[in-house]
Amino acid sequence: MDLFQQMISSVITGIIASVVFYFVLFLIKPHVKLSDVICIDSESDKYRTMKIKVVNLSRSMLMNVNYTLHYCVDYEDGLTDITEIPPKKPPLSTFAKYTRKNTDYAIRITYKISKDSFPLRDNVKLVFTIQTTHPISNTSKCIGKNYRKNDIKRGTFESGRSTKFILRREG
Repeated sequence: MDLFQQMISSVITGIIASVVFYFVLFLIKPHVKLSDVICIDSESDKYRTMKIKVVNLSRSMLMNVNYTLHYCVDYEDGLTDITEIPPKKPPLSTFAKYTRKNTDYAIRITYKISKDSFPLRDNVKLVFTIQTTHPISNTSKCIGKNYRKNDIKRGTFESGRSTKFILRREG
């Protein structure tokens, strides 16, 4: 009977240790927030300058940052054409941690998009994906967001951890 109690105790201890380890990893994995809209910062006859805001809500710097923006055209036959749009500036590889002292934890990724090559129609979506790694736990997070024509607005983002934007009125 004593051996049976030891086995049960070992199994319960293992389960509790696994649950605690899972929650610790859950708490220190990357926490990233994406804006709900893409802001058109400026526009000319040929180009749109668009920005997507990404906020690192983790209390640690994130590394191995990789992000992409894809222009996807959905056709009636179920097929989709996908083209990657490069960012205006070289991609970042690290992402500052969240602090109240500065706003380096919030970035605006800028894309200069040709109106002729990438027209905004009802059958078009822009798919933004970001993947990053937490340096302590080595856990990764990959999130994406689809933006349709109605999710693209003229304006600018609020500062700080907010992903809200200030609508620019046409005048």
